Amino acid sequence: MRYTDRVLLFNERWGNQGNGWGAPRPHVGVLYSSATGDPGSDRYFPMNAGRWLTPPRAIAALVTESGYHRFRAELYHFGEEPRPMEAELYLLEPGEYDLRLSEEGSESTAYETNLTVEGPRTRVKFNLPPRQLCVLEVKRKLRSQ
Repeated sequence: MRYTDRVLLFNERWGNQGNGWGAPRPHVGVLYSSATGDPGSDRYFPMNAGRWLTPPRAIAALVTESGYHRFRAELYHFGEEPRPMEAELYLLEPGEYDLRLSEEGSESTAYETNLTVEGPRTRVKFNLPPRQLCVLEVKRKLRSQ
């Protein structure tokens, strides 16, 4: 980032000394992380929720929720034809799940199936519609009592 001295020293030199603002000095680690993408701490251990098994061309994917019982991602395919997709999910606990692919903000479902998770790597396959923001949701089924 250019002119980082201004970011780091502005509050101290011009705000706090000259005007008595008392504003905190920016944290160097935050600046480093925003510039490099590196989490910057040995106490941070990222856990991958999954992996997209498709070439990263003409597609956007944003994982919005992940955990032991749920996975949710927003997907967009920029092409003009439906795109076959495959993903590998890592964090889901063994059990029965519902997988649903739907258009964002719509009640209609593009694809829906049952999914059995048996281990730490679960593969899913579906076709992603072209030029529509879609939501992929995997939810654990409620146990009947």
